[in-house]
Amino acid sequence: MFIDEMVKADSEFEEKQRKIVELWDACRVSLIHRSYFIQLFKGDPSDCLYLEIELRRLTHLELKNYSIHLQCDTDMARIFFPLSGDSEKELNRERVMVSKQIRKLSRREREEVYKKWGIDLNTKQRSVQLANLVWRDAKDIVHVKASAALVAKLLGFVEPSRAPNEGVGLCILPQLLSRRSNSWRLSLPSLF
Repeated sequence: MFIDEMVKADSEFEEKQRKIVELWDACRVSLIHRSYFIQLFKGDPSDCLYLEIELRRLTHLELKNYSIHLQCDTDMARIFFPLSGDSEKELNRERVMVSKQIRKLSRREREEVYKKWGIDLNTKQRSVQLANLVWRDAKDIVHVKASAALVAKLLGFVEPSRAPNEGVGLCILPQLLSRRSNSWRLSLPSLF
């Protein structure tokens, strides 16, 4: 009986996680937010509350976005609701930031990452190619977890076991190990 409950809880967690990932993609949520969330919540029974909060928040964002686009013509919707154009710009800025952070890895580490992500070592702009591959397939949970792990590594998130998840519904910005990395964090868009 206990094993049945654990299997049911695991499948509920995976289903909520899958829905959240798809909504992140639809609502153009920050790559950093996505990565930190995936790294922090890995299926512990206490994580269900945080997944439910995130799922409700995203559902609200999606409904709001949908209703605004129904009420306005598309040009007006872009002006009044930033989830369309501004979010895309923010995601592109984050991808540029990720491509710059890749260059800070050692040559050997970069080569391993490029190979893992299927990028030929003889091509140009490998870091840009890699940044453009990250978080591109919302339906593949293996890809999602690999993307989250890569972004977490590049941006120096605190180890998930050391990061408090209390209050994550209010603020999910990552805590960084390095003080000198804070300059880009100040320019991040608001997550809520």
